[in-house]
Amino acid sequence: MMPSNPDKPKINPRQMVKDGRERDLYEMICATGYIPDEGNFSDFCQSLLSGFALLATGNPGSGKTVFSDALFEACNLDYYTVTGRDELRQEELLCSWDTREQEFFMQQARPLIEARPENERLQTLSMCREQRWTREFLILGEVAAAYQRAGENRFPTLLRLDEVDKFGAAIEDALLSPLAAGRIYVERLAEGFVGCTEAEFLPIVISTSNDSRHELSLPFRDRHLHTYFATPSLAKELEILLARCPEIQAANLSQALKLLDAIRSVAGLSHYPSVRTAIQLARAFERDKVVELTEQNVSVYFTYFAKNRRDAEYLKKQLPYLLSCVGTFHAEIDGLLAERDAEWAKHWSRQRGLVDFFLSEKLSDAPAADSSLFEESQNIFQNDFSLSPATM
Repeated sequence: MMPSNPDKPKINPRQMVKDGRERDLYEMICATGYIPDEGNFSDFCQSLLSGFALLATGNPGSGKTVFSDALFEACNLDYYTVTGRDELRQEELLCSWDTREQEFFMQQARPLIEARPENERLQTLSMCREQRWTREFLILGEVAAAYQRAGENRFPTLLRLDEVDKFGAAIEDALLSPLAAGRIYVERLAEGFVGCTEAEFLPIVISTSNDSRHELSLPFRDRHLHTYFATPSLAKELEILLARCPEIQAANLSQALKLLDAIRSVAGLSHYPSVRTAIQLARAFERDKVVELTEQNVSVYFTYFAKNRRDAEYLKKQLPYLLSCVGTFHAEIDGLLAERDAEWAKHWSRQRGLVDFFLSEKLSDAPAADSSLFEESQNIFQNDFSLSPATM
């Protein structure tokens, strides 16, 4: 568990949405550097209002896990997290009895029992045995602790169940009760269960799945609302990169995005770069002060987006195409950057002026002899689309 910061106020996102302050919550999350997709955020708000957990699916690196991290940072909630893996045990999520402490308690109690009058010993022994099964001797797992703390503090906690497709059927079944009613029933516990029974204070649960291991059961899915984290548009991806890398140069962003956009257009790869890859690559370009990508230096960065030997060898054969895409003006990427960067806008306007000139009606009315001028100008135009700082 990652506790909330005691020096900062806790914020209840569920109450914010109930009060009609969804936009304020959205902006708070954006302020952390994470830019949620509008559709995913809308689904999240519905989960807050309904009290249901949110099941976020999508390809690795699409932002599912980071969403809950951003919510933790924005709202300062107590944060519990479990990651699916082989041999994950139920007690790590729910609870188990501390048998050593129970045995130690009985060892300590036996002399006291013997010291009691003979007619009281049996009753005292029975009371001690019952006391073994109280909350004091119960070890709570992450899920049970999240629900119990929410109930005790009367304030929502944040619980992330990461990669639930690796949990397995038994654990999925064990989670049905807390996800549905906030209760974890415990055998022999005097109170019967631990958890949170008041809907307004239930933990905010976000489950993530890459759908890579096995199909989640229908009852488990029914305890969630669903949202799909799709690969964002180039405009959205650029917005995310600008938020994550606020000091990065426009040239580095342009090169990184155009390179990844070109890779995504190559058919036959086993793995395509995600938003996470874009952030990593943009930061690497900024760190290394990359001025221009060439056949000599681009191989250094293959490790970021080629996830196996086959993809790496295949992409090396596509280098001429990839580099031509990086060195060619991209209306969407460079246009969006121009809206945010004055120098980039100046450079972009110069390129756009060339386009407007050569595609004007006046040029189409020129004598046929001038066609060579048009072809030559096109070549200059293409060569002048190198968008490295050296050309600005």
